[in-house]
Amino acid sequence: MKTILLDCDGVILNLAGTLHRTVQKLLSRRVPPPESWKSYEFKDAMELTRSEWEFATKTLVRRNKLGHLIQYYPQAQSFIEHLGFEHRVVFTTAPWRGLEHWVEARYSLLDHFLNRRNYRIVFTHDKDLIQGDWLIDDKWENMEKTPERGILYLQPWNMKFENFAAFVARNYQDVLAIVEGQVDDTSTITKSEAHGKAKPTQKKVAKAKRL
Repeated sequence: MKTILLDCDGVILNLAGTLHRTVQKLLSRRVPPPESWKSYEFKDAMELTRSEWEFATKTLVRRNKLGHLIQYYPQAQSFIEHLGFEHRVVFTTAPWRGLEHWVEARYSLLDHFLNRRNYRIVFTHDKDLIQGDWLIDDKWENMEKTPERGILYLQPWNMKFENFAAFVARNYQDVLAIVEGQVDDTSTITKSEAHGKAKPTQKKVAKAKRL
């Protein structure tokens, strides 16, 4: 049995979609959708001015309900069930500072799993400090210090880090294949110019399997 550290937002929970819809309503105008985001810094991703982002964040804090509006990505719950059949699943998530309801909302969203033995949750911004066999995350910076166990879950905002990661997953089937050791050595990753650190010599690509 392995311990799987599973990021929430951007992997199983669609925070990007919820935030995008909310900000559009607040500003009464269209902003770039998550499919076009080049960054997970929300202000930059949605091409907001400083005053627009400040207005949006202050409104989110005042209304204090964003976390309760977030939904699972399609097939995410089935994916979590599959992970929990044979492994320990630790939901790793960072609290949103300023939103008092955030922790409560996260427990509510994950309640179906958290009342069972193989699931638990850790709130932290320092995911590299949590012990586990695999870290599945959409943010490269969260796995940069322990890249050998990191699976980068591809999203539009992290494509520029695809060649930095030793393991890359384009969907939940890819994640399961990597965790279960069904991978091929297909290409070599060179030294990262952006971070100046030696990367693993082999990039692992999953043999996808059905959920």
